[in-house]
Amino acid sequence: MGHAAFLENQPPKSELASLAWSGLRKFRVTGIKEESEIIRSFWLTPEDGGKLPLFRAGQYVPVRSIPPEGGRPLTRTYSLSAAPGDHRFIRISVKRESGAFNGELPGGVFSNFLHDTITLGSSLSIGAPRGSFVLDAANSDPVCLLSAGVGITPVQSMLEHLVFRDDRRPIWFIHGNRNGKLHAFRDEVRKFVIDRPWITSRVCYSRPTRSDTRLQSFDQIGRVDHALIDSLNMPEDTQYFLCGPLGFLRDFYHGLRRRGIDAARIHYEHFGTAIDLAIEASQESKPIRPPKTRDASPATDATVTFAHSGVVVQWDDSNESILELAESAGISAMYSCRSGVCQTCSCHLQEGEVEYFNEPAADPEPGEVLICSARPKGNIVLDL
Repeated sequence: MGHAAFLENQPPKSELASLAWSGLRKFRVTGIKEESEIIRSFWLTPEDGGKLPLFRAGQYVPVRSIPPEGGRPLTRTYSLSAAPGDHRFIRISVKRESGAFNGELPGGVFSNFLHDTITLGSSLSIGAPRGSFVLDAANSDPVCLLSAGVGITPVQSMLEHLVFRDDRRPIWFIHGNRNGKLHAFRDEVRKFVIDRPWITSRVCYSRPTRSDTRLQSFDQIGRVDHALIDSLNMPEDTQYFLCGPLGFLRDFYHGLRRRGIDAARIHYEHFGTAIDLAIEASQESKPIRPPKTRDASPATDATVTFAHSGVVVQWDDSNESILELAESAGISAMYSCRSGVCQTCSCHLQEGEVEYFNEPAADPEPGEVLICSARPKGNIVLDL
């Protein structure tokens, strides 16, 4: 998958405390495969020779490396695209992100780095698997795996896991793509479906090639739509797992809710800026609280100065993080994962000290602080 901000994939504090390993671990690239014209898989094996713990199908890992030309280390998160169970390696599958507006904007730095630079034997630093966009092993409800584009990566892990467990609950695997050239894991899914009547697969191509039509490599022309979902007559107790572009997620999340599907049965993941579709559905929004003044009665004596914004706020323990304090003060701060993984929220700490209540996946740069996972230890000044 690409750079991800995981909607449901925020590891709870209890999970962070029990991650399989702390910080980053060195892995070597031991396999590479072209899954499509834009998606490449990388098999990663621990350099220390140790075995890997089981992860949960649908989880992701932080990946960090330093480009050959030097500069700041790059950190992104990628879904584990193979089933858990093999203690020797993990697999990530990465879409090359090209520049938007017909190449007028630069492409994805890290994805292009992986595609253009990483070869067999290359080393990458990997954080422990994490995330809650996962199959519940104790649940035997029917499953619908619904994806578009590179969103196939975590649900591919889920499908493999169900197949390898010989789990015979009803399973629907529904995927949309532009055409066969961009469709990853097509042959693997076909192999899984053969002779397994409890698995139903549907593939939609919005712009199939002549080769796709000749080979009958898809089921219908167009995008995955609600008419297709309705035609499959899935039972009421189906668990839905959605992954794809934001428009795709919004369409199907809200559509399923309108059909009466309980929100607890709809699980989703978005590779981009964090959103909450449940809040959208209820048309709720979090109010912006006015910043507290120095004369307010604080829970601690700390003040947080946002130097760039010219705002001084008294720390209030009702805020979980410095990021939440900034938001409550009406200050716009960049963030993505809100769990110390992606480092999008990194800010320069001009004065003072902080403490982390969530262990970051990787140490921030010297003088930087990940405000989504930190609280002040006293008065601090941030370049925000």
